[in-house]
Amino acid sequence: MSAIEELTGSPRAAREEYLPWRVARVQFPRIFHSRLLEHLFSARVGKAVAAIRLGTAVLLFFGGTRSRLARGARVLQASTQVYQTVQGSGFGQDGADQALIVEQASQLAAAFSPAGGAGEGAARYFLSAQAVLSYFSSGIVKLISPVWRSGDAMLGITRTTSYGSEVLNSLMRRYPVIRKAAAWGVIIGETSAPLALILPRPARLVWQASMILMHVSIAAFMGLNRFMWAFVSLHPVLDQTVDELQQNLINRTPWAARGTGSTRTRRRS
Repeated sequence: MSAIEELTGSPRAAREEYLPWRVARVQFPRIFHSRLLEHLFSARVGKAVAAIRLGTAVLLFFGGTRSRLARGARVLQASTQVYQTVQGSGFGQDGADQALIVEQASQLAAAFSPAGGAGEGAARYFLSAQAVLSYFSSGIVKLISPVWRSGDAMLGITRTTSYGSEVLNSLMRRYPVIRKAAAWGVIIGETSAPLALILPRPARLVWQASMILMHVSIAAFMGLNRFMWAFVSLHPVLDQTVDELQQNLINRTPWAARGTGSTRTRRRS
């Protein structure tokens, strides 16, 4: 999705034209102010890199995960993500960019590990921990903010040109209870992320569904499409990891089966 947005000239890509490499590089030492790097991080090369990223994504979507070709594609994909991050140098980027780097690094490590081996497991556990940490830290930041607790943050977000919605902004101005409910829904959903590690499977699926719905809503009303794909893709990994953690707990302490109440576990039994 990131590559398609860049190649088709989406509004997001157009906004990033205000922050080319020649602007972003001001934070680096003078050695990085060369013409070679200016050409390397030009819009033309950026388009070519986006095309490579799209090609590797299609290949990995339809191909295997551990063939030589797939591993090469993983290396290329991760490299293009690093290129994009350096090109923008943090300007105009959002949480999706950081999430994609973490995801692709984990996928790269897993691709070069034996199937079902310790390396693959470590990559999956790391990615799941990052998912929980991302939600929880974001929720805590909102929780300590008076603007978020009052719901006024929703007004500020929906009235911006880049991420706003005139319809939503008007609705929230007219009905303050809606903006407060929306703000607290996000706060509660994000800060409760650590509970996903211990919740019974049915309750955990409800929480995951609510988070996915939040991301879909953000994409629909704010236009953060890549944000949705980057974070929604964390949930299958998180689901598998928590199932494994809870199963290991049950195997070690059979009395814990009553606490988890996992439907999947009872079915196996």
